[in-house]
Amino acid sequence: MREAAPRARVLKIGLSHPLPVEAMRRFAASVDRALVVEEGDPYLYEGARTAGIAVEQKPEMYRFGELNVSRVRRIVAGDVSPEPALPTGKPPELCPGCPHRNVFEALRDLGCIVAGDIGCYTLGVLPPFSAMDTCVCMGAAIAWAWPAPQFAARASAQGGQRDWRFHLRAQRNHRPGGNGLQPARHRHVLVILDNGTTAMTGMQEHPGTGRRLDHEATGRVVFEDLARTLGIKNIHIVDPVADEKAIARVLREALARDELSVIIARRPCLLAAGAIKIRRRRPMPGNSSVITCRGRPGRPGRAQGVRNPGGHGLSRGAGRKEKRDSRHEPAWRLGFQRRALRRQRVFAHGSSGRGGFSGGPGRQPDRGGAAGAQGGRNPDSPGLVDETRLANKRSLNVALLGALARHLNLAENLWHAAIKAALPEKLHAANLQAFAIGKNP
Repeated sequence: MREAAPRARVLKIGLSHPLPVEAMRRFAASVDRALVVEEGDPYLYEGARTAGIAVEQKPEMYRFGELNVSRVRRIVAGDVSPEPALPTGKPPELCPGCPHRNVFEALRDLGCIVAGDIGCYTLGVLPPFSAMDTCVCMGAAIAWAWPAPQFAARASAQGGQRDWRFHLRAQRNHRPGGNGLQPARHRHVLVILDNGTTAMTGMQEHPGTGRRLDHEATGRVVFEDLARTLGIKNIHIVDPVADEKAIARVLREALARDELSVIIARRPCLLAAGAIKIRRRRPMPGNSSVITCRGRPGRPGRAQGVRNPGGHGLSRGAGRKEKRDSRHEPAWRLGFQRRALRRQRVFAHGSSGRGGFSGGPGRQPDRGGAAGAQGGRNPDSPGLVDETRLANKRSLNVALLGALARHLNLAENLWHAAIKAALPEKLHAANLQAFAIGKNP
């Protein structure tokens, strides 16, 4: 607005409900001409006119489309001449390989009437699926299924044979669609598209993922358990990618029943699958068996990749599957990928067998050699850590961890939490001191 009309005074409405009527009235009285510029329907204009405020509205031709600088200039000038034709663009579509695709193909092929919800799956309304009939607001899918008997009777009277079905996907605020499940008694099928994230708006967590917005573990709303507590007995969980024909088969079976059925199509979003897999493996604080041992949480495990078990240093796992170590823990807590962290060149080479990190993924620590002769210091990085300040040489790798922390924008309390989670309590003080030596040389 300021670019389109730099000399105009502007009142920007931050909270549109309830409207700041008196502020709008004072502003309109202080100017010669008050013009309401808003995208979409004339909500602010009608509110101002209802309150008796003398304002102008944009011409009707600007009700649709984005209000960029050139269009705002035309509005201010009152230009209603035809606008240049917009360039043809590619319509939005579900990602190739998206697990939702198979679900919408099945709904389309079975001729279901689908009450949809807002999210990536709203794209199911477009070709080649054209498999969504209504989409009103968050959580409205189930509520819109209530008039199903009326629609079904009307369709039958007109010779139609389409079945009324609906789908819902819980996201950021765990949409209130679940409220309508309890009284549902008709032959409905609820299809929950569970891709493990909030894909359309930036991969945020939601109550169904079991993680907070900072990706820390918390309680999880299990959709199938919620349905069971509401007395729903016919519940199916399918992977629409692993078995492409399963969703169509289960839908047919559910459509033949005279009761409410719930189908959960569960498959991680392709864009978030890697991060979801990593976060599910993340151990809870204090559970060091996941980090340093092969064993189950709460049961003793065999240490791997540890030259001197019981030492003061931290070590990484070296089993068939690469284990996480304390270098990665703070980054994991902030949702960073392990590969990105490994690109840092501070640990370009490995250190000795004194409890130090191995030189590459899945390798055992060196057993001697030049690095061992130098007390575990990387010969290509002399002076990285002053070993003479260490109370115990076995905490050298924790000091190197502090050296790494200089180059990463991660909070120090995250590093401390990682060290404490990977070591017994009696070793915390010595290793935190070594970390401080490495970080503050």
